[in-house]
Amino acid sequence: MVAQTPDMMVFDASGKPYMAVEVNNQIGLTAEKATHFRKEVVPRLIGASTPFLMLASQERGYFWQKNDSAPAGAPPDLEFPMDQVIAHYRYTTDNDNVRRLRGSEVEILVWHWLVELAWKSPSAPIPDGLAPMLKHIHGGNVTMESNS
Repeated sequence: MVAQTPDMMVFDASGKPYMAVEVNNQIGLTAEKATHFRKEVVPRLIGASTPFLMLASQERGYFWQKNDSAPAGAPPDLEFPMDQVIAHYRYTTDNDNVRRLRGSEVEILVWHWLVELAWKSPSAPIPDGLAPMLKHIHGGNVTMESNS
């Protein structure tokens, strides 16, 4: 099993790891596929012993509260649309509006979003149901990892 770091780590205001974030921009990422991804990838993540895990794609986001009693194959605790987030941070031209983003592009947009949430930016979109979890990152920090 090859170890890897999460795409991003989110830290709370006291500097404690709060959420590991992975970006997987496959077309048609469903809750079932996200659950399989979590089961296969999370055990290999170094430093991902955080209370929460988020998996994001261009269309959907999935959020798990990680705890030792939850089986690896547990479905997400929350599923939410990413369209509001992507539209807010994506710079597009008329011809670029429908182009599928590359995974690295989605990673940058998600990082920007999480940084704005940490900085309490009033313009940062918050998908329904995420506000209670994300309030803990106010005043925190978001790091982007390199897996190369």
